[in-house]
Amino acid sequence: MSETPQSWMEKFSAAENPEQALKCLDSALALDPNFVPALGCKGTLLGQLQRHEEALLCFGKIVELAPDASAAHYSIGMHLQALGRGEEALAAYGKAIELAPQEAEPYVNRGRLLDESGQPEAAIEDYDRALAITPTDSVALSNRGNSLMALERFDEALESFDRAIAADASNVAAVLGRSTALMSLGRIDEANEARPKDTPLDRGPVVEKRHTLPSGKSLVVRYFPQSHSNPEHLEQVAKHLLEYVAGLEGKGPGLGDGIRIGFMWSMITLREQGDVLVLCEPAFGRHPFSELSYDVSFTLQTGVMIQLLHSITELPRSECTFADGIALGPDAMFDESLSLHRLHETNEQHISGWVAGADSREAAMKIIDSGKYDMLPTAALTGIRYSVVKTLTLPPGCTVTMKEHKLISVLDPNGREVWKQAGESGG
Repeated sequence: MSETPQSWMEKFSAAENPEQALKCLDSALALDPNFVPALGCKGTLLGQLQRHEEALLCFGKIVELAPDASAAHYSIGMHLQALGRGEEALAAYGKAIELAPQEAEPYVNRGRLLDESGQPEAAIEDYDRALAITPTDSVALSNRGNSLMALERFDEALESFDRAIAADASNVAAVLGRSTALMSLGRIDEANEARPKDTPLDRGPVVEKRHTLPSGKSLVVRYFPQSHSNPEHLEQVAKHLLEYVAGLEGKGPGLGDGIRIGFMWSMITLREQGDVLVLCEPAFGRHPFSELSYDVSFTLQTGVMIQLLHSITELPRSECTFADGIALGPDAMFDESLSLHRLHETNEQHISGWVAGADSREAAMKIIDSGKYDMLPTAALTGIRYSVVKTLTLPPGCTVTMKEHKLISVLDPNGREVWKQAGESGG
């Protein structure tokens, strides 16, 4: 008996590995290129294999054959989102919602994309639409909590996380979100009790330290000691930060809600909670220029690293903040090995003078002269090459060498190697 698309689909169902499965699907499509079940299964399998461009071709073909196939538009949105093509993904989700407004999943995914793009209010609207359809959708509830956290609506976020956990107690992200909401509300003991213990998301217990001001108010810092291998270093920097901020009382605009204070590479914003002023850092893991985190763990950690590097190299500290620009040569951040050169001090345009992706100072200058580079705030490095951050306050003339996420070597302005990773040749 000759093979048919349906018989190849039966073999696909019995395939033992992805390679066999793809061969079966390709065989079905060789007999009928418009066989929608095979196109859908192939697109889904390619997506699972992270082959998103190829998956898009499959679902695009389905849309050509059946323009009203809402599930295909939704799948196109997912793969566009995975490829970082956010605007196109939003359009695809919008089409899926238009065709099947009774389906919750497109609302949830569009909400997540809106949240990632810095639109938490719009994200919450989509999560609420999804929850009107499926009130116990734990993912929608957890994601909604995160968007509410971004807006500093902590009581509402806590309620959303509670509902997410009630719907699915195994939702670790919701457990973490609940703990973070409690911490942000100053309910420290409850936050530590609620943290997702024995999971990769467990940051350990949060510590709160206070400094009472003459006005009667207290300055508060919160941080996670386990974010550093030597917690005592974080404690020292936390103490220094509290003393530094306390010393500003009575000067300039004084201390109050919304006051922003530069500290090393970071920026601290004060938030009033009752009789305390909480020291908050930019939300480096989300949107550092529009959202806050009610702990300062990242600021303390980078502060420790910066202090240690300058102590070891004996180099002076030069101004650079998370908002200052760094020039990236073509595909610089994707290279396994990376060199950075600082050409000048941070200028009035908030350009740091750092150039990444050049083999020499001369090559760095050529990149700038050519105009063929991207200018990003140094805050963007936290999600790309985290270890670069501790080098950014080195003075002009310095050269930094990275290998993947490790700092390998630091050369001073005279070309002398003042720091080298153990076991590496440096240079």
